[in-house]
Amino acid sequence: MIGYMMEKELSSYTINGRLKSYKVFFKFLAQEGYRENDISTAIPLVKSEQNMIPSFSKQQALELLNQPNRKTFIGLRDYTMMMVLLETGIRIQELLSLQIHDVVFSENELRVFKGKERKARQVPFQKTCANVLEMYLRERGELQTNMLFVTLDNRTIHPRTVQENIHEYGKKAKISGVRVSPHTFRHSMAKFYLLNGGDAFTLQQILGHSSLDMVKHYVNLFRSDI
Repeated sequence: MIGYMMEKELSSYTINGRLKSYKVFFKFLAQEGYRENDISTAIPLVKSEQNMIPSFSKQQALELLNQPNRKTFIGLRDYTMMMVLLETGIRIQELLSLQIHDVVFSENELRVFKGKERKARQVPFQKTCANVLEMYLRERGELQTNMLFVTLDNRTIHPRTVQENIHEYGKKAKISGVRVSPHTFRHSMAKFYLLNGGDAFTLQQILGHSSLDMVKHYVNLFRSDI
């Protein structure tokens, strides 16, 4: 439950507000005899924002990218997906919604759509990522589907599959002290972008945030590194 709210990038204030409501509800159920035990005491509140934003070090990111066997289609696909996540900071749902024509090699950018309005934002990527995407597309070949990333039987990939695969790569790389998940790539991209001199406003546009609030958290969190 907490993990889901963190994936939605809710603030610690919002998450704790919801958790307190749950605690009151479960305590009421126990007091009124609807439950034998009071589980409200087992629901922890989250820490401040600075302790909620995990990110990879450069070495950890490299170790993760080294895990997939790129001689296989699945390995090359997973390597490409992780490269795109790290390079662009897009969300897992956005990654798996990409179609081939959303990759604009002439501009080195992705057209990323969010919501029912299908309003796109342009997300840049570097030449190294472009080379990886081109390699993957050659291996992918011509298919009846336009989805960029597919399974071996040419179906849409479920987010849980990507999460589980990345988690397994994290175990193989023996990464500890940080949650190994698709969303951690997003946080890591934000950190590396700021460390390389990127500005908060442009980062907001790239990540698709409606306000600067989350980006300010990134800036405050990584200020000592910057």
